[in-house]
Amino acid sequence: MRRTGGLLWLWVVLTILGTAILGVVIFTLFSRLIPVGKSGLTSSDIYDLTRSAVAGTGILAGAGGAVLAYRGQRVRERQHDLDLERQAGESLQRGFEREREFRARYGDAAEHLGHDAAAVRLSGVFALGSLATDTDDIELRQSCVDVLCAYLRMPPRTRPGTVGDASSGAPVPTTIADEGDRQVRDSIQRLIAGHLQRGNERSRWTGVSVDLRGAQLVDADFSGAVFDGLTHFDEAVFLETQSFEGAEFRAEASFAGAVFRGPGHFHSASFAADASFRRARFQNGLNLSHCGFAKRFVFNGATVKGGANFDSTRFFGFAGLSHVTFDGAAKFRRCVFGHDLYALKTQFMQTTSFRRADLHGMTDFSDAVFVEEPLFRGARAAVPIRARGATSPSAPPGTDILVGVLPFRPTTEESYPFVVLQRFLFWSVLPVQPPSSHESR
Repeated sequence: MRRTGGLLWLWVVLTILGTAILGVVIFTLFSRLIPVGKSGLTSSDIYDLTRSAVAGTGILAGAGGAVLAYRGQRVRERQHDLDLERQAGESLQRGFEREREFRARYGDAAEHLGHDAAAVRLSGVFALGSLATDTDDIELRQSCVDVLCAYLRMPPRTRPGTVGDASSGAPVPTTIADEGDRQVRDSIQRLIAGHLQRGNERSRWTGVSVDLRGAQLVDADFSGAVFDGLTHFDEAVFLETQSFEGAEFRAEASFAGAVFRGPGHFHSASFAADASFRRARFQNGLNLSHCGFAKRFVFNGATVKGGANFDSTRFFGFAGLSHVTFDGAAKFRRCVFGHDLYALKTQFMQTTSFRRADLHGMTDFSDAVFVEEPLFRGARAAVPIRARGATSPSAPPGTDILVGVLPFRPTTEESYPFVVLQRFLFWSVLPVQPPSSHESR
């Protein structure tokens, strides 16, 4: 700093001296151009020379200053351009280095994930998770998620073992589940579910798709997860328990052909795009209450054992419930169907309730089977309900169908026939109302 200040003062002094010398030179030149009389230069002549010398010096100094300022500006602009080019080059180099480092780490982690030792595979799992969190590149993050999902899609590992013979008790060679592989799979499930949680945007894996088609998932807990990309659980098998309670699906979600060995928990889940549960099998009940389906909901061909709860769910798009078998009670109380509802050839094997449901589109129960009388107390429909060929205890096969609407007769004060619904046709949406204390079915 001192050296810079000294150089500045030196330039100031040299500038002043240079300007003074230039003024003297100009004054001398002008004095030689003026004719001098016998009496020499008068005071007026000296004044004119001085004024002209000062003016000339100022003009030359200004011109020189302008030239120097222009040159300085050009130098600064050039330096700025060079700095920008250098920064761009450094940024590009850092990008290449990060990509090279990522690929090296990615290769090592993927290699570890294929190792025979479970501990090494676990290190590969956490290395891929760290990479997916560190990078801002969605494609690179998706690559990490794809590898993790691919591991879950592979058949679980087994190891040789023995079991006792039922009759003799002698050991019999067999294959048993590999506990180390189970630990790896549990870690992957928790890792993916943990990084899809809302509320932690710094570590959430945004923009990724999850492809777990055909995977075997044990105790899968995706409660509160946010799926930004496509979500595929087609043909997946959910062993023991699973939960998607409060999950948010922002793109298409498919559970087609999935098997749920434990209860299916989807309470308060939201689906912003098409949702498919075609041919899904729920072996221990289903809870889809208080959900929201913004577009198509396809449940065709599904089988539900142990009861299905759709209470207070909103279907804003088409709802397909055809060829479904409900072995337990089916509850659609306070549901809103904003579009068509088709339940063709669906079997309702126990109590079915649509009480206080709003049906805004075409509703078709043609060829459906109601083993018990359905409950429609307080339900409202925008157009007459179709139920041609449907049967119930009050309308066995061969009963005449009036105007295409199944003539259910009320069996209790809680039960209303379809024909009565035609007296309350309107187009409106009811707010969600809590169930009354006497509602139990």
